[in-house]
Amino acid sequence: MAAHPLKDDLSTDLKEALREIARSSDIFARSLALYDLTKALSNAGLVQETNTVVAEARNLISDIERERHEEVRTRSYANVTKAIAITDTAEEVTRLVADFQRVTRVDWTDMDYWGALLVFSESILEDTDDVQKALALIRGIPGNEQREYANGSVCKTYARLGQANDVLELASQIEDQAPHNIRSFILAECAEILGAAGAAEDALQVARQTPTDRNRSNALYAVAQSFSKLGRVAEARTALEQARVIHRDGRGGKEFALMRASTILAKMGDFDEALAVANEIEPERPRHSHAVADVCRSMACRGNLSEAQRLASKVDNKDAVALGIVKGLTDGGRLGEAEKILMRIKDEDQRREGWETIGRRLSSESNTSEVMRIAERLPRYNGDDILRSLIESLAKVGNYQEAVEIVAQRWRSDPVSRVDALATIFRGARIGTPQLDDADQLQVEDSASPADFIGSDNVADVGQQATRSATRKGFSRKLFG
Repeated sequence: MAAHPLKDDLSTDLKEALREIARSSDIFARSLALYDLTKALSNAGLVQETNTVVAEARNLISDIERERHEEVRTRSYANVTKAIAITDTAEEVTRLVADFQRVTRVDWTDMDYWGALLVFSESILEDTDDVQKALALIRGIPGNEQREYANGSVCKTYARLGQANDVLELASQIEDQAPHNIRSFILAECAEILGAAGAAEDALQVARQTPTDRNRSNALYAVAQSFSKLGRVAEARTALEQARVIHRDGRGGKEFALMRASTILAKMGDFDEALAVANEIEPERPRHSHAVADVCRSMACRGNLSEAQRLASKVDNKDAVALGIVKGLTDGGRLGEAEKILMRIKDEDQRREGWETIGRRLSSESNTSEVMRIAERLPRYNGDDILRSLIESLAKVGNYQEAVEIVAQRWRSDPVSRVDALATIFRGARIGTPQLDDADQLQVEDSASPADFIGSDNVADVGQQATRSATRKGFSRKLFG
């Protein structure tokens, strides 16, 4: 079977990228680059290339052992372990964790070892969604709080995969004792994940099983927001009312609840009530401006721009509310008007967020010229991120040639980033055409050569923010600094 030109480009660039990584004297930078490439190639289903990078990560261990600085040794070995964990068995990962003290020459306690198993089980879930591998690793953690958080991470993966019944079954095995109430906290997060994915009824099922008031309130707000996005207003209103009757302790908790309620009411088009709820927050408090910003976002999206601008003129943080309007106009596809308002925002961070919002909308529409223009306005890292979104969108609809041209133009002198971007093209192709397998073809313009796709269909689209527990103490400080 003849190799496809795009696969040839990837192979050539990967060789150059690995040579460049090997030439670096920065052990940590090398380990991080190898880990990032492993993730990118694995998520694209490129098994052979993934294994090539993992082999280089293994070879780096001997260099890590000779590194003089403890923190560099520790963090670099962690990156290598995460890379290897993507492809290898739980037994091999456990062996690498057991080797941590010898390779890094740090003093370990049992808590450090268990904390390491927690960290790497979470890493496996974030990078691969491989629940069985993570569960096998978790078995090495005794019945303590770290194991509860590890099982919680598995629950959140189940939620990302839409498996609400598995969430509830595993969560039932998690302790929920004060002060941490881990099971309740995890179930609320799972409800958020399910709700954001549009699985409102599953989110409601999880919310009903969430035991503590504060977490159940958060879960019900997520349910209400999900139903509102689906246009099921009556069900959204019921969930919202159930959330609002739950008492929230402390000013911060009450403000958070008011902000969420205001946002949901605005999404349903109940602007007067949404604004009244937002105004229950003291005007000088930051969450007041954020609540009004969300109301203005929904107003702008629904075409009520003049009223949104009138509200924006009355709040303390005018840039925050202006950003909300920019997002609302972008939601509604009125990008020209969004840009005009964005140009008046003075805060640099909020202006950057506005450009990213518009850039991502244009990326989803495969509007190459406009995305390139916006990417040039942003810091290099943010611009690169938006261009990767564009490349993936182009690949999803089969426009591989244009995606390849962007890669060649943007990362001409950076082979590591080129490999990452080319992997994004393969990943986008697999998402756009899920039935692709080794026998299918990836066409670049008129080329009829087969793509020679290889590997798993397991593509981890949704990133997960790993739960950070105070019980990680020793190992977390060693690993994360």
